[in-house]
Formats: sequence, structure tokens, C-alpha cells
Amino acid sequence: MEGFISDSLYTNNSNQNNSLINRKMIFRVLGVLLLIEMGMFLLCAAISLGYGEKEALTFLQTAGINTLAGGLLLLFSREAENRLSKRDGYCIATLT
Repeated sequence: MEGFISDSLYTNNSNQNNSLINRKMIFRVLGVLLLIEMGMFLLCAAISLGYGEKEALTFLQTAGINTLAGGLLLLFSREAENRLSKRDGYCIATLT
């Protein structure tokens, strides 16, 4: 885990902008979290269908919205470097 979390605010890479947060990595983490949540909604929909309840459609619609949002976030986060600073972690915790 030490190699994943960076203590520095940013490194001096030539391809990195002067931002203090790594937006692409934040988008990747949020996208993965939305896809995990989509899986939980699909599980809820399956259980709801098993009991014959009509709320299964609502769970499926919500899973579709999460799939779309998570997929778009993962699409925008391609080629993100695998480093998180403490500031990135605070931003992810705030946004979730």
C-alpha cells in the first residue's frame, strides 16, 4: 500500500498539469465504486423478483443509471497514474 499512496502533493512529470489533485484517479475510484453499487442493486433486483415484488424495476433502473455514470467516469479516467495523495483521498471521501 505504500507504493499506492503518495506523500507528495504532486510529482514533476512533464505530462502532468499543475493541479494539486489527480482528477483522473479520483474519477476511476468513483467509477469503480458506482459499478460495485450497481452490482448490489442487481442483487436487490434479483431478490425482489424472487419475492414477486414490483420494486424490481426501480432497482434495475437505478442499476442502469449507475452503470452509465460509472462507465463514463471510467472512460474519462483512462491512462490515470496509479498514485493517490492524501488530498485525493480526502476528495474521494467527500464525494462519496
